[in-house]
Amino acid sequence: MAPNGLAKEKSPYLQQHANNPVEWLPWGDEAFEKAKREDKPVFLSCGYSTCHWCHVMEHESFRDEEVAALLNAAFVPVKVDREERPDIDATYMAACQVLNKGGGWPLNVFLTPEGKPFFAATYLPKRGSQAQPGLVDMIPRVRWLWATKRDAIEQSADSIIEALRKGAVPTGGSCPGKTEMTRAYGALKKAFDPAWGGFYGAPKFPAPHRLSFLLRYGQEFREQDALNMVAITMRRMWDGGVHDHLGGGFFRYSVDERWGVPHFEKMLYDQALLLHAGADAFEVLNDPFFEAFCRDIVSFLYREMRSQEGAFAAALDADAEGMEGGYYLWSDSAIREVLSEEDAALFKTAYSVLHEGNLGKHGSMDTLGKNVLRRSKTSEELAALMRLSPAGIEERLSACVKALLAKRDTKRRPFRDEKILTDWNGLAIAALARAGRLCGRKEYIDGAVHAANFIHKTLWDGKGELRHRYISGETAVSGMLPDYAFLARGFLELYEATKDARWRKDGLAFVTNAVRRFWDEKNGGFEMSVRTDARLFLPIRDAHDGDIPSGNAAMVQTLMKAYESTKDGEYLRLARRTASAFADAIHDSPGAHTHLLEAVLPMSHL
Repeated sequence: MAPNGLAKEKSPYLQQHANNPVEWLPWGDEAFEKAKREDKPVFLSCGYSTCHWCHVMEHESFRDEEVAALLNAAFVPVKVDREERPDIDATYMAACQVLNKGGGWPLNVFLTPEGKPFFAATYLPKRGSQAQPGLVDMIPRVRWLWATKRDAIEQSADSIIEALRKGAVPTGGSCPGKTEMTRAYGALKKAFDPAWGGFYGAPKFPAPHRLSFLLRYGQEFREQDALNMVAITMRRMWDGGVHDHLGGGFFRYSVDERWGVPHFEKMLYDQALLLHAGADAFEVLNDPFFEAFCRDIVSFLYREMRSQEGAFAAALDADAEGMEGGYYLWSDSAIREVLSEEDAALFKTAYSVLHEGNLGKHGSMDTLGKNVLRRSKTSEELAALMRLSPAGIEERLSACVKALLAKRDTKRRPFRDEKILTDWNGLAIAALARAGRLCGRKEYIDGAVHAANFIHKTLWDGKGELRHRYISGETAVSGMLPDYAFLARGFLELYEATKDARWRKDGLAFVTNAVRRFWDEKNGGFEMSVRTDARLFLPIRDAHDGDIPSGNAAMVQTLMKAYESTKDGEYLRLARRTASAFADAIHDSPGAHTHLLEAVLPMSHL
């Protein structure tokens, strides 16, 4: 099949769709001019290369000739890698959340030729059911509406944009303080699962920004329950299936409340944020478990995520061997092929391996007899069963892990997205530098230096401009607020770890340029990007926590780090005004702003 309009794109996600029968075009003038010329709406689909449900939709629909014929006739189809263009994704995700009270990926939005959204959804099956419409049902309906109800569609799109713009400017007030922090703590305490750790039930996300907030809150206000919540959560995650017990690192989230069955993507930002939280926990709680927690993540990063340039790739795919998690699942018989009978019995008891498989209701016909490895018994419990010492148990289990990992390494690895993203590498640099300093591990700091040197050399022009993405020798996309904020924090953490003045100099330069490019003097706070594309109708000024802390929360953290380093009151003023700009949102939902509240906490002493 002839490639479509994505054939020359560098993004791995776009390349995954380059041979679809759907006539995809990348985001840009060509696509929208074609839509105007042919008087068609645009079908915008955003996703990322390691997204399981993005793969499902591509296999079911975008490779399908019937769906492709319908889409090509009715729309101009446009594909966007959300990791490469988070500004586009954030704009249309806001519309999806207004229309559907939720969002996710893949994100599918119907647009006018001017880029105005009039319908949005996440995953859509090829054929619908009573619970959910399908593409082959929707496309003819939308085509008919476009032909017969054009005015109503455009009025609806204008109304959506008007509503989004009204909510885009934050309502300011006084700088959040102890009251908001205490309310955030109360919200997390109410949502906490005392049996299994974590918050808010299934699906359960690691949410390391909450853990870091609780550590600082518990330390500042001598609240032992806050520290206990962190310890319980991190230990339960460590034992659960959300932790890769063979190769290290953590999967994106658990589909159940017990951390038992993960969604198998491995994202760089999760590893970085969990490493940061682990280092903070080691500092505050002084428990060697958290040093081991950090060492596990760093080992995974160096082994599987570090690029040949010394920076870090974006993610590992959830899917392998034709199914989600296929690379990581084990059958009883596969374990017995690798280990001796005695060792296999010990390992299976320790890691909940069942002959029939242990995925339960979260499994499928494809995963029948497959197991997620999760630690279900302690060394002491196993020692009592096996009449060995706990130390002897751990020694034997460690040997089992090495043997099974060596076997797993012979399998075809999950796809790795080779994009080097400035913001995510900034998170990794900060976490490695901080963990290296707090855990006394020079090799962590050295890894941060290697990544920082590459980003500095390749994605920074030395005059004020960062680029967002590097792959295969090409840099692209103007840097956005998270690029500057996270990288500045990383360089300032490197300065603390090495005392090399160049890291502070360049980190402060990133801060200066972020203020110059993104600061909103009228309303306070920072916009996500410099909007040179008129189609991006919405100024993104968020401060709430998602999987990744918001740019504004990160900027407050970074400004406070800059103030601590220089004692320049301008950094403190900007940090306070940024936090104050989101006062109403924080008041309404303090538990959704823990990263910003953690950043504000040191202000109480100034």
